Amino acid sequence: MSNMPPEPTAFLPYVVSLSQNSLVLIDFQASWCSPCKALLPVLERLEQEFSPQLQLVVVDVEQQPELMAIMQVRGLPSVLLYYHGREVSRFTTALPEGQIRQLLAPYIQQPGDRLRKQAEQCITRQDWQQGLALWRQLIEQQPGNAADVARYCQRLMDASKQQPQLLSEVSVLLDNAAAHIQRDPAIQQALSRWHLLQRRENNLDALRQRFRHRPTPANRLALAQELAAEEQYDQAFKLLIGLLRRPCPDNLEKQGQALLIELINILPDRARANRYRREWFSHQRRRGWSEEPDQTD
Repeated sequence: MSNMPPEPTAFLPYVVSLSQNSLVLIDFQASWCSPCKALLPVLERLEQEFSPQLQLVVVDVEQQPELMAIMQVRGLPSVLLYYHGREVSRFTTALPEGQIRQLLAPYIQQPGDRLRKQAEQCITRQDWQQGLALWRQLIEQQPGNAADVARYCQRLMDASKQQPQLLSEVSVLLDNAAAHIQRDPAIQQALSRWHLLQRRENNLDALRQRFRHRPTPANRLALAQELAAEEQYDQAFKLLIGLLRRPCPDNLEKQGQALLIELINILPDRARANRYRREWFSHQRRRGWSEEPDQTD
């Protein structure tokens, strides 16, 4: 953490000079700001990880309130990113660590970049054994990177259809992750998908046939669950909306709602997830019953 000059007028020239050789994060905070207190340990951890490429400057606005006006800061928390003498970005909320890393990425040369690229290249050409081995090596080197842990978990789950035993490795990774990693949205998304895959039956064709012959709420729910596990999200969503629009036992309705929430959480396409969410809320408002047949082919 860098020491600031005593004179407020010297602050901006100091930051500009400091940012010529590294990325500078200027963290404006106060003792009464709870989000600031949550954010500071994350920034300190990132500074330690990326030093000397990253330097953190902490401004206590209770001690130096005039710096808010100088740097055009209007609320707390506020974090400014300076690089090569100019402001390149800022954020005004306590972002998850994964999102902060994304903001830093263009300005930081990370030691895991080469391994990450090689791992993804192997997976693209279907060399899962080597690709997962490279991902394991990367996680061993950088265990505190939530985005990498989440991506590795997703890759393990991608490969689990042919190698079901890999799901146990996902469980170990998620259970042993540090608290700040477990709170990351990307990790929560991976956890939702893992719960879904734990219930996978690997008999999609049989479930389709069973539903065609007997479209009961239980068969509808079982098929939707299997379709979601197979990443056939649109068909799963249609079945779940159909389940929730029809009379069914309370326990199945609750399971259907829980599965729908999981489905929305695991979708990598957030625009589609938001569309699902809006459609579900629309159905909730109407609460109409329907006996229209489902299309699952």
